[in-house]
Amino acid sequence: SVKDMVPLRRMEKSVAGNRNDTYAVSTAEIEAFHNDSYNYAGIEGYILPTCSPTPGCIPTGAIALYRDEADNLNHKLVPTNTAPPNSTLLGYVYLNQDTDGDGLIDGQEIILGTNINLADTDGDTVADGVEYPAAGVPYSDPLISDIIFKHGFE
Repeated sequence: SVKDMVPLRRMEKSVAGNRNDTYAVSTAEIEAFHNDSYNYAGIEGYILPTCSPTPGCIPTGAIALYRDEADNLNHKLVPTNTAPPNSTLLGYVYLNQDTDGDGLIDGQEIILGTNINLADTDGDTVADGVEYPAAGVPYSDPLISDIIFKHGFE
């Protein structure tokens, strides 16, 4: 469930003048990377935690997110349903895509409860992405066709 989302934390360290990144989702991982001279660099976003039994527990539309550890110095995030060699499953994510072109990525629409295949879920002639912008203050609820602030805050 989206209520169970966990922070995806970026850790970094400098080696020979180069910044090396890795990603952690648990306190134990953060502590282990910190013991390996990584510093906490912030939250990159939120992901759905690992679950079992798979694939039945994976939310519809989500794909696995792995920390690819093939390069010992700089780990990459790999969204795929097939585990790369030398990788750790971190959780599940929604790809950064906007199926209906309304300005909201599909993952955000799933979290909000809007329809990823319909640009105007509530049928009020205002696209979901306008009613609930990715940045800023929403002026309407994309699930209810009652526009509160049609011309901004009045």
